[in-house]
Amino acid sequence: LVDQLPGSLGVEGVVVGVTIGDQSWLGAAGVDDTATDAPMTTDRRFRAASITKLYVDAAVLSLIDEGALSLEDRLAEWFPTFPNANDITVQMLMSHTAGVTTDWWLNPDLLQLALDDLGRTWTPREVIELMTTRPPAGPPGGAALYSNAGFVLLGEIAAQVAGTTIGGLIEDRVIRPLGLEHTTFGFENPPDLAHAYYDFQGQTIDVTAMPMQAMLSMAGAAGAIQTDATDLLAFVHALFGTDELLTDASRAFLSPDTPVPDRFWHGAMGYCPCETSSAGTVYSGWGHAGDIPGYFSTTAYFPASDTSVVVFLNRDIVDGVTFQHDALDLVIEQVAVLLEDSA
Repeated sequence: LVDQLPGSLGVEGVVVGVTIGDQSWLGAAGVDDTATDAPMTTDRRFRAASITKLYVDAAVLSLIDEGALSLEDRLAEWFPTFPNANDITVQMLMSHTAGVTTDWWLNPDLLQLALDDLGRTWTPREVIELMTTRPPAGPPGGAALYSNAGFVLLGEIAAQVAGTTIGGLIEDRVIRPLGLEHTTFGFENPPDLAHAYYDFQGQTIDVTAMPMQAMLSMAGAAGAIQTDATDLLAFVHALFGTDELLTDASRAFLSPDTPVPDRFWHGAMGYCPCETSSAGTVYSGWGHAGDIPGYFSTTAYFPASDTSVVVFLNRDIVDGVTFQHDALDLVIEQVAVLLEDSA
């Protein structure tokens, strides 16, 4: 399956990792560096993009477990001038039901701000001030509307409660306790970062050769984690499958085994195989996917078989079309089905 992925998906390289219980398997296929034809290897680090939201979930829920923060706390306590701040709760931000703007880089104005100075480092406060000027996407407590801006707000709330930065909080609450030696929250290229390819104005660009500080710092709590397959497998298993990071109550909140109305539930993404009824959908796995120029990734944990899966690609646009999550969801689902069949 891994050997076929670069050709079937139209990408340069791919890394896949699977852990079942205490047994792990890693595989890579395709090319890392097209300039030298260096093959992709399993130890390369990738920009995990929106998978970062799982690390923020872990940090936020750990503060809630300690009683330092509540799901019902209001955004107005920290950002009173943000639209609808009095009616937006921490839980709404986590579940993408806060009605916060969904504008992001697909919006030409915001994309241009990132492109105007690629080396600029944006602070969370600057990003939040910018998002304060965008109209709400919907009413607080309404339908789930995926919002990167909502997680920037959530990350800054958690950072202020803990008296640190969101990067420092993730380091303290996730990276250091789990011993994740190849995971960082930041805006600079680590030395083992996989080359990645992005189609821009008719050319394919190796994004590791260009500054990315503006885009990564604008993403911040919504997408600034860089990690490898081994570390991500360990993190996903610890988050969803053990009590190393969270209490049982918080893990059940993050990855329920009961019907839910939306695939994006409390900051995690549901993965199939699944069952759907009038009461909602029961997902067999929980995780997240991520997309940032040059990198497309997904990860999931399936509790029934104690299985964690990671897929990294070093391209996010093929023939001018950005990858849809379904492309990698099928890989995750196929792995899950194979494991169930073999069991």
